[in-house]
Parts: sequence; structure tokens; C-alpha cells
Amino acid sequence: MRLLIVGGTDLMTWVVRHLVPADVEVVQATTLDEVKTLLRAHPPQAALLHGCASARPWSEVYRLCHTHQPPIPTLFYPGSYLEPDEMPRKKSADEYCRKPLRANELQHQIYRLLSLDEVGETSPEVGEKLAEPALRA
Repeated sequence: MRLLIVGGTDLMTWVVRHLVPADVEVVQATTLDEVKTLLRAHPPQAALLHGCASARPWSEVYRLCHTHQPPIPTLFYPGSYLEPDEMPRKKSADEYCRKPLRANELQHQIYRLLSLDEVGETSPEVGEKLAEPALRA
């Protein structure tokens, strides 16, 4: 199983790797061309779109994922704190998160996105750092 992080930071990719089961491969794409290449060569089961709402072509990434066969579900996790009226206006994800978000809440969202039944334990490497008040990656 593969989860694609689009536009994420290395820190966000590290955090997500520790929130998903070990058998989920987490890959990162930072450009639209990388997304297109990954969708053709090694399509993921889901995509997490991370970053500034205005800095990336989210609606194009969503369209590519949505029209892929089979469709790839998407979750938008902003790179900054957004008010509800600042969220992307065009349809650019299947689900949206708002910051701040606790690590276990993000984990639940990712498991739901991947259609996994149970949230497991977070990696011991992450330990209490992810259990802190809110995830800010």
C-alpha cells in the first residue's frame, strides 16, 4: 500500500511515516510533474496534499487523483493556519483538515483515507513528541 504526500516537507513526511503501519510506503512529490509520474508508474492508494492553499495547483492534483482509475482519495492538510473562509475555493480534495491538529487526529484521518480499520500504535521513535498538544508540521 502506498500513500503519496504532495508538497509536504521532509518533516511532514517523517511524521506521516510514523503514523501509518509499517507496510504503508510513504512517498513524496513536490511538483506536478512528479505527481503525474508517480500516478502513471506507481499509483498510490491515497494522497495527502500538504502546504499553502495558494502555492500549489491543488485543484489539478485533485483532478488527476479523482479521474485516475481507480480514483485516488485525497486529504488536504494546510501548511498554515486557515480560517474556514480561507480554505481552497475550488474542489481540491475529498477531505480537509484544519490546523492545529493533534497527531492522533491526523492519524485517524489518514487511516480513514487509506480505508484501514484500526489505528495502531505510533512508532516508539516518535514517542511523546507526537502526543504533545498539537501537530505543527
